[in-house]
Amino acid sequence: MGLGLKNFSELRFVAAARNWASRISQQDLNDAYLKNAALQAELEGVREELLLTKQQKEAAEKLAYTDALTGLPNRRAFEDKIHSLASLAQRHNWDVNNGTHVNDEEVEKAIVVISFDLDHFKSINDVYGHDTGDEALKLAAAVARKVFHRGDDMVARLGGEEFAVIYEVEAEKALRSAKQMADNLYDAINRECHLNVNPLMNDATNITQHDINEKYLSSDTSRVIRKITASIGVTLFTPSGEGSAKEIVAEVMRRADQATYDAKNNGRNCIRFIDAPWNIIARRPYDPPAAANAASATA
Repeated sequence: MGLGLKNFSELRFVAAARNWASRISQQDLNDAYLKNAALQAELEGVREELLLTKQQKEAAEKLAYTDALTGLPNRRAFEDKIHSLASLAQRHNWDVNNGTHVNDEEVEKAIVVISFDLDHFKSINDVYGHDTGDEALKLAAAVARKVFHRGDDMVARLGGEEFAVIYEVEAEKALRSAKQMADNLYDAINRECHLNVNPLMNDATNITQHDINEKYLSSDTSRVIRKITASIGVTLFTPSGEGSAKEIVAEVMRRADQATYDAKNNGRNCIRFIDAPWNIIARRPYDPPAAANAASATA
């Protein structure tokens, strides 16, 4: 027969297969192809929907951690950052202190928190309106970001006129770094946070010399420039194995608030440290470094 079949059963199987194949029409093949294409399209649609859902979720999470006005991280993001840094530093410092770190040259890590509130912010809103208040907040945020521009630095808006900065540094350098960075922030705010305000507003029509010293850069009521200042509080800590990260977050926020409160109680537009070997009140009223240097050179 030429098929090489061993028995009648195999012959019957081949005949049945040929009979089944002969019944499949071109239309059946087309229908199967279209059904497969529809299934592939449906699967692709599901994949796109899942991707969109993931992107929407990521966008929602970003919004939940971002201040809408300034674009800075918000209080929730800031507290999460403290939690993360504290947990990592606790493990790192434990390894260093117990000699289990892979690198013998590693040193303890400290965390610096610099909080600051814009001074007399309520009066800015009351006198010039909330739009001007929003501009003051955005300006302060931009200035702070210029000062703290390293990738690991976080500048956050905690709410209202409250801002805070957090960064990690070697423990032995923490005090010096905190003082330098707080001074840099103080100088930048006094140098760059100026608003052109509406001269028709209430307190621009009768500017006294005291006002000029404290709040304005010009007494020309055709072009009133309002100074923005801040009360700055600084705290730093070296996480050890004691206390949970949650407890550390609560304690750090309490100490940062206390430091800022102390700055406000000491006349505003100044810097106060808490739990440090010294307590610093920065220059007030603002004395530009260039002018101060020139004065000392001629003295």
